[in-house]
Amino acid sequence: MVRSAKIFSFLFIIFFLLGSFCPPAEKFQISKNGKALVSIVIADNASGETVFAATELRDYIKKISGAVVNIIKEKASTGKNIYVGKSNAVDALKVSAENLEKEGFIIQTVKGNLILLGHDDAGTQFAVYTFLENYLGVRWLWPGELGEVVPTNKTISIGAVNETQEPHYKWRRRM
Repeated sequence: MVRSAKIFSFLFIIFFLLGSFCPPAEKFQISKNGKALVSIVIADNASGETVFAATELRDYIKKISGAVVNIIKEKASTGKNIYVGKSNAVDALKVSAENLEKEGFIIQTVKGNLILLGHDDAGTQFAVYTFLENYLGVRWLWPGELGEVVPTNKTISIGAVNETQEPHYKWRRRM
């Protein structure tokens, strides 16, 4: 019994020491003290649905932090960004949602950027709303502003993300 307690203590110490030597996960900062640190990038020929999704993201980031995030076309993008929808820049980062089912999406941090990418326009909108809910804490309890729960935090940062979702049903609209 004493021997097993010593072994357990030894293993606990080893795991504790190994855990303390791991580098911290890189943070993706969206805003700091109410100032935007990124831009939202859409394709030069983005669809109306993608522009709407990017606008929703911008508006909720402002509600949360007070930061005004610019929506820019991909030709004007530099630095760290949030990419919404399909674009050449997302292709260059080697992220694709082509193999996903219709309305499927990816939320992923890659090389200091955040990508919200759907297989189609509906998938891109689902990516934005899922990001707002799961990573920024926004809730919609019922339609209208009274049904919104929007946390406030002047600094928004998230850890590394690699999430892929596909609908459980092939035709959501028919259910």
